[in-house]
This record gives sequence, structure tokens and C-alpha cells, in this order.
Amino acid sequence: MIKRISFLVTLSFATSLSFAQTDIVYFENDSYELSAHAKQKLDSITQIIIADNHANELLITGHTDIDGTNDYNKILSSNRAQTVYRYLSARGLANRVRIVSYGEIMNVNANRTDDEKSLNRRVEINRRQQKSDDVFSSDTELAQEFYIHPMRDTVLHCSKGTTIWIEGNSLQTSDYKSLVKFCVKEYYQKPEFVFANLITKSTANELLESSGMLHIEATQGDRVLELKPNNEIQILFTDRKENDNAEIFSGQVVNGEVLWVLQDINTTTVKREYVETPRRIILNEWTERTTRSVSRRAIRRSDNEGFSLIYDSTESVVGRPQYNEASGLMSNLIMSSNKLGWINCDSFIDSKAPKTDIMVECVGSMTPKVCMVFKDRNSVLSYSFSIDNHYVFQNIPTGMEVELIGLGKDPKTGAVFFARRSLTVGQEESVALDFKEADFEAIKAEIKTL
Repeated sequence: MIKRISFLVTLSFATSLSFAQTDIVYFENDSYELSAHAKQKLDSITQIIIADNHANELLITGHTDIDGTNDYNKILSSNRAQTVYRYLSARGLANRVRIVSYGEIMNVNANRTDDEKSLNRRVEINRRQQKSDDVFSSDTELAQEFYIHPMRDTVLHCSKGTTIWIEGNSLQTSDYKSLVKFCVKEYYQKPEFVFANLITKSTANELLESSGMLHIEATQGDRVLELKPNNEIQILFTDRKENDNAEIFSGQVVNGEVLWVLQDINTTTVKREYVETPRRIILNEWTERTTRSVSRRAIRRSDNEGFSLIYDSTESVVGRPQYNEASGLMSNLIMSSNKLGWINCDSFIDSKAPKTDIMVECVGSMTPKVCMVFKDRNSVLSYSFSIDNHYVFQNIPTGMEVELIGLGKDPKTGAVFFARRSLTVGQEESVALDFKEADFEAIKAEIKTL
């Protein structure tokens, strides 16, 4: 037997994950090379997964028959799984991947004949993952409730400073008399992202920096409402900054994780025109206007004059703006979304620094949640793929200061474990997270310091 060793990792048996829709490719004896038939099948699988909006993270498991030693078969099964992963990635598959090398311990038969052994020399590709061991298994952010008339122009003032304008008759409903309930959740800071399992990465694997995330749901009775075609809501995010190049993204919930898709909006069709008074700029009428980056301001409601902008006292304004300047300021200040649901005000992180990968080894027997939190950016990143208990973050700009956060729960005892480590990207290619049992409230307090 010719032994091939390319990547040795520690096998972690405790994975409280469940999957559906399994595809299988087979290998020759003592080999991790793909046959022509296996490549053809993987090409077909790639297209199916790319078209499947519900398949985000994939589980790729490597297996062997019982020939050879247990240690050797673990390595061989890992090589088989990594071969499949590299082939899928080379053909455009961008899903996050978890690789587990089972060796000979997950055989489908007794290996009594060559035919039975051939069925064990396999790699399984599993889609539609569900996680069951997250420490923060559900979003704890409380929804704010607003009741509005569907035919009236309405402004919502949220508790963390977000302002939302809703044009009358913009929702898809046939009941024009019953009130509509708007539920809004706001997320502005990195600890809030971590608690809610939110990340700042696009579906094209581009790193983003968030100026605020929202979840907006409109219901009328038991019916969930959407915006009518060619209608938009207007949003003022609290943490916008001048010239931040922010754009609006919609979120797609895939296996409990929100991935961000850039909305196709160049202009707004429901933007208000503005006229100036000595102290405030009044929203006067709806007009078409381009939305772009803005400064943080305070929006308040005027009972007699409609909606108004008061300049934030933390920012200096030289002189009183003229009509065109004020109108342009407000045009840039407010952004538009043609969808409800998950909404993110993001800018792309266009770093010129070289990119590198970081491998994080998680010491222990659980399957933790691992994320990377950027110190100088309002960004949180999930790992790209994992191999057994090693988690890989890909294409991270060097020189950035980050913190690695690990959260896990023992599947047997329910005990909660936490790990935290700071590093400068590029200084170390591989680091370890040492998990220690911790009190749940202590972990929450630790995360709030991010």
C-alpha cells in the first residue's frame, strides 16, 4: 500500500448538525483522485447547489473501507473530501463548507466483498444544514411594533435612531381600512451582530462594513405584506457618515444565517423634495432623486409642517444651507429599499493590502460557532470552510486587527464554552482557540466589549 499524506488534522466526533439532500461520489481503492464519472457528477451537483438558494453551508464527509490502519484511513478520507471541495470551488461554488474526515468508522456495510468495500470509498456532499448547538440559538433583539394606516404617508421613529418613511398605498393589500403592524429590529454594533448571528459579507464573498442592519416585517392580521412593485420605503440609518459609499443590501436567510445581496436601485421613485426654513428643512412633496452617502443627522417630526431635519449639534455647519444644498443633503441622507425583511446599509471594504488565509484550530470536542470581529471596522465575518476542528477564514486583508470569538455548547451536558483571541492578520497563519467553560451572563458581558 502506498501511503499518501497531504493534510493531517485531529478528528472531532461530536457534531450536532443535521443535513438533508445527500450526493455521493466514489473513489478507487487507496486513491483520492477523481474519476471521469465523479467529475461529471460533481459538475451536475455544482449547478444544482448554485441554483439552490437554501443551501449555504455544505457538509462534505470523507470515508474509506476497512483496509489499512485507522490513522491512515482518517488521512485518506480527509484527502478525498478536500479533493471534492477543491473541485467544487474551482467551478464557482462559493458556499461555506465544513469538511469532516470519518475514515472507516461510518461504513454503510460490513466490507465483506470488494463490491461492499467500493460503496464505502466515498465522499458525501450534504446540503441544507441546521445547527443545534449554537449558544445564542435565537435572536434576542426585541421587535418594536408600530400600527399604521395602509393609505396614509407615515414616518416611524425607532428606539436606536432609525427613521423610516412609508408612502400610503405602497403595500400589497386588498384591505385598505385595517391597520398594518410594522415590526422593526435594529442592529448597529458588533456585539449585536454576534448575538444575532449576523455577518457582514455579501453573497459574492465580499467583505462589507455595516452602518446598520434592520429587519422589517409588515403584517395585516395573519398575512405578511410586501411592497408593491416599483414602490420603496425611505430609511435614515443612525450611523451613516458622509462619503461612506454605503449602499442598500437585502438579506437572504439561508440555514439561519443572513447573506447580503446588493439591491438594484440607482434612483428612488418616492423621495421627497425639500424646502428650507430658517431652522429646518421641510419635506414637501414626493420626487425622484438619487440616493448616496450622507452625514449623520437628527430627524424629527413637526406637527404643523410635516417631517423635518434638525442639524445635529455634533457637526459644524458653516452658514445656513441654500435651497439646492439642503435638498441635495437630504437626498443623500436618506436611502431607499424596494424590499422589506432584512435590510443592510453597507459599504464594500476595498483594502489594497495583500490577502491571506487564517486557520483556527478549536480545541475540544464540540462544534462551535466561530467568527472574526474587526476592531477598526463595523464588520463581523464567518469562516469560509472547516476541516474537522479547523476553521479557515479566506482572503482577509493583512494588517487588520481582529478578534476571534468562539462560542460552543457541549452536546451532552449543555455546558457553555467561550474562547477569545486577538491577532494582527498576516502575522500568524494558524492559531488555536482554547475553549473554557463560562457563565452565560459572563460571556454576554465579554461580547459587549467588542
